[in-house]
Amino acid sequence: MRAHGRPWPESGLDEATQDPYHLQLLGRLSASVAAGIALADSAALQYQEALERGAALDATAWGQLALRVAQAKSVASEVAVDTTSQIFQTTGARSTANAHGLDIYWRNVRTHSVHDPLPYRQREIGQYLLQYLLQARLPQPRLRKPPA
Repeated sequence: MRAHGRPWPESGLDEATQDPYHLQLLGRLSASVAAGIALADSAALQYQEALERGAALDATAWGQLALRVAQAKSVASEVAVDTTSQIFQTTGARSTANAHGLDIYWRNVRTHSVHDPLPYRQREIGQYLLQYLLQARLPQPRLRKPPA
């Protein structure tokens, strides 16, 4: 963007790095990526704690871990698809050229995001919120049993 980027004509600016549209979009994407990383780190820490508890892990903790992993997967998928799509907005039409290879990242993200359909994971999150939190029912994780 610094070397070849152009500001949008409507901005009235000489450099893309000063364009408020680019700055806002990059700021939003950066915040979304940071939130996704924080949630994934939280899920990884919770998973490590579950492994350390081993057979002492109860159904509630196992269900909460399943929820956190589903939340992390949901956010990571949406953020990755949004970021890889929106990056073309900031870098312009020339960035779609094969020479840059940015389309590969978008294609890889889409492949991973549709491998485990996001609507099903989000439905599980919603079920947990309505059935467990509001009605005090234990969540049912998709995996068969906690790790030994």
